[in-house]
Amino acid sequence: MVPASALCASGIFLFGCEIMANYDASIRIGLNLNTKSGEVQLERLENRMEKTYDTIISLRSKLDSLKDAKMPTQEYKEIQNQIAVTDKKIKSLIERQEKFLATGGNTVSVKSLALTKI
Repeated sequence: MVPASALCASGIFLFGCEIMANYDASIRIGLNLNTKSGEVQLERLENRMEKTYDTIISLRSKLDSLKDAKMPTQEYKEIQNQIAVTDKKIKSLIERQEKFLATGGNTVSVKSLALTKI
């Protein structure tokens, strides 16, 4: 070993044969990494994942509501059309009755006409 007196003024060992014999072939590297940009990217990724998760939950909810919805059959559509046609006829008859009454018609005569046709 090198005696302590072998240190130079700057504190560095003077390398002699004895010092070199104590070292193996490894290299030591000091490394300081700047991880700020990596942390920012991970936060962005986490935010995207949370938004994607929220979107998935929303879409699943909509899918579940559609699953429970009933699609109208052809028979249902035909009945709906019949109801619409009948509704138009009723509105037309009500308008005719209102015109009849407005021109001096009598509600008693309207009722008696309706009863005789039945």
